[in-house]
Amino acid sequence: GDGVTHAFMVGLGETNFPLFALALGKGDAVAGLVATVPQLVGAILQLCAPWGVRKVGSPRRWIMCCATIQGLGFVPMVAAAAMGAMPTWMLFAVASLYWAVNLGAAPAWNTWVGALFPRRIRVRYFGWRSRIYQVSIMGSLLVGGSILLVGDPSRAKRLLGTDLGVEVGLMAAFAVLFALAGASRLWSIWFLKHQ
Repeated sequence: GDGVTHAFMVGLGETNFPLFALALGKGDAVAGLVATVPQLVGAILQLCAPWGVRKVGSPRRWIMCCATIQGLGFVPMVAAAAMGAMPTWMLFAVASLYWAVNLGAAPAWNTWVGALFPRRIRVRYFGWRSRIYQVSIMGSLLVGGSILLVGDPSRAKRLLGTDLGVEVGLMAAFAVLFALAGASRLWSIWFLKHQ
């Protein structure tokens, strides 16, 4: 459950940060930078993860804290999509926060699940988990692409050759994507809590 909900957050949320920058009219350079610079910031801030785990007392609590921040981090993206505008610095700040807690949780998650699953079942379990995760990523990308297609009826008509009969608007489509991504991540906390 945690893997599926995480995959939907990735496919609906993080993969669309550069597209959102383009939809906001930020240009190709900003879209390219928002896809890379926040990951660099997150990688640097990941160095604080051991301190964070010590501070909260367990890898599980640290992961749940990071997941909560990550899920709530989509709220400004939803608001920006609803307003149709977002300052460039805020786009970078939100994306950097996302990547900081995403990458900050990863080492603690690896340590935690390594301790949770006995060696005799670990390979089989993670083999199945990886398959389910990858199928979920593909599904989330298809769902996200479909939502964006509904949000841009002229593009949908060019691609599909038919009118979908739905006029949602591209910014509304992004708001839905980011809301679903945040909800997916917050839902994953339930699974993390019960592991």
